[in-house]
Amino acid sequence: ANARAMTMRLVVVADDFGYCPERDRGILQAIRQGVVTQTSLLVNGASAEHAAAQAASLSLRLGLHFNITEGLPCAPRDAISTLVGDDGNTFRGKAHILDAVDTGALNPAQVVTELLAQLGRFQQLTGAAATHVDGHNHVIALPRLAAALAPALAAAGVRSVRVPCLPSCLSSAFSTMSPFLQRIATDAEQAGAIYRAAGLKTTHAFLGLTLMGPALTEDKLLHALEAVASSGSSTCELMVHPGFRSAPGVGGCSGLGPDEFSMSDDREHELAVLCGPGLRDRMAQRGMSLCSFDDL
Repeated sequence: ANARAMTMRLVVVADDFGYCPERDRGILQAIRQGVVTQTSLLVNGASAEHAAAQAASLSLRLGLHFNITEGLPCAPRDAISTLVGDDGNTFRGKAHILDAVDTGALNPAQVVTELLAQLGRFQQLTGAAATHVDGHNHVIALPRLAAALAPALAAAGVRSVRVPCLPSCLSSAFSTMSPFLQRIATDAEQAGAIYRAAGLKTTHAFLGLTLMGPALTEDKLLHALEAVASSGSSTCELMVHPGFRSAPGVGGCSGLGPDEFSMSDDREHELAVLCGPGLRDRMAQRGMSLCSFDDL
């Protein structure tokens, strides 16, 4: 098919805005000089307030990066007791979230309570209600939580959500993914159906689970985009994690400083790829039209 026949609208979302000043600086550069079209705010991140102010001054589109795995909750602890770990104060952590959901130890109604608190904090920080939501560590892709979150998101005026499925044209990459991401990609199919039934928009396709860190190269990215467009998708989201490397001890969501993911060289590698000279043109030549979720 020629490029004209394969026009696909592409939303490129940088996660974790508000995590720390260095991540934020990189994300802003990826929006100004690269192909990133919007970013999602961690409202319990160390630099969330400053990040929101910067976004406002640049008129950037922000979504809520809903977080129930890292750091401090926004809701009162007694209202979300099943979301916090043994310390009674911070979230359980990514390693424990699947077990807590599967065993019923995590109360979905309390997840909604925390969602509403984070949506409120988002509005406080940005001066506007969130219209797009995605999940830190993909928590919103778990069907048990999606069933509770979908009506609450729709009622709050949110219009679109991320559904992190693996496109069938890239199914051969499934075996290269971590067990955690394999579970997410599998569950996301059902979660997507739940969100769409509640009237929330999702893109036809999603990329990012197999393009993180060193796995993100311009060639691999263009190849994946072409594969998705050729398979008939007219809209796609690409999830990315660009940034400058976090300084030890500065940032995070809990006052404990940033994690290894944020301090790794991978953040600057992704930033360099996304700001690659000519990448925007090569995307356009292949029929990719960059946009935000609000444009869908």
